[in-house]
Amino acid sequence: MNNQSCILIDDEPHALGVLGDVVQKIPGLEERGRHSGAIEALADLKEKGPVDFVFSDIEMPDLSGIEAARQLRPYCKYLIFTTAHSKYALDAFAQFVDGFLLKPLSLPAVLECVEEMRQRTRAFSSDQNDQHSIFVKTGGKFGFVRISYNDIVCIDGGDHYPSIVTSSASVPVYATMDELEEHFSQRKDFIRIRNNCIISMRSVTKVDGNIVHLALAQKNTRDISSSFRKAFFDRINQQAFFTKKSK
Repeated sequence: MNNQSCILIDDEPHALGVLGDVVQKIPGLEERGRHSGAIEALADLKEKGPVDFVFSDIEMPDLSGIEAARQLRPYCKYLIFTTAHSKYALDAFAQFVDGFLLKPLSLPAVLECVEEMRQRTRAFSSDQNDQHSIFVKTGGKFGFVRISYNDIVCIDGGDHYPSIVTSSASVPVYATMDELEEHFSQRKDFIRIRNNCIISMRSVTKVDGNIVHLALAQKNTRDISSSFRKAFFDRINQQAFFTKKSK
């Protein structure tokens, strides 16, 4: 397994040092940086790209870990809070945090948390071999939901996270639209029609110019952007029936 990257966030230098010492002892985990606050960490993540793990304190002066959680989420696979206060546990898991570690931190506790995340990744990867459904990460300590490909109508981008939309539910997913497109592009029945939307061709009921109608009871139309228009209509033409007059 390739080494995994992490960043550490804590406004207390001593706590940051303790966490750094612990991380150095965990095989396969590399520290990419230490930050005294969430704002500084977010700037680093935006500049250098995402990491596998973010370890963040909660009580910080400028922006608390709870407040920063939604902004940190797109830049990490796993978000783990470190705090001396157990009272924050409910608020933490309400933000779909993956792990919650109480200070003072110990190597066994941090290692157990990291290994739990790694095991979750292995379980998720093995399920990708399923040709009929997908497990999607939705957050929380055990945040995975299985969705049948045939049930998916579309995938809509959001302010924070994309959502997989079925006829009966909308499930937020901790992934970027590009990551989702990479996965769904392997299936012939899905196509991206704009930066923030991937649709299932099975669910298309009508195409009217640049408007696609989908098999949804509400909010059933999506616009096709100009940059994706040709690829979409090439796909439509492959399945279309033409008479001599219509060509």
